[in-house]
Amino acid sequence: MTSFSLRQVKLRPGEQYRDELDVELPAFAFGGQLYVPVPEKVPAAFEITRANAGTVFKLAFTARLCGPCYRCLGDAVLEVPIEAREYEAESP
Repeated sequence: MTSFSLRQVKLRPGEQYRDELDVELPAFAFGGQLYVPVPEKVPAAFEITRANAGTVFKLAFTARLCGPCYRCLGDAVLEVPIEAREYEAESP
């Protein structure tokens, strides 16, 4: 699992922190079939933006998954762009 310590980032409202992290991607089962990311570690763009009442987190990377095709069960490789954004309020 990839982790990042927020204690190292001290932001005031309106400020932003950007970095690139290597994200570890585990293999997973979906629909009874196993899918394996290749490579297991991919570079990801990571961004933290401090708002007046909370913090916005963004993460973006592209994963390449190898596994069986649902239609023919032959070998398949799929590149999936991933973009995630999360807002955390200071006081819910």
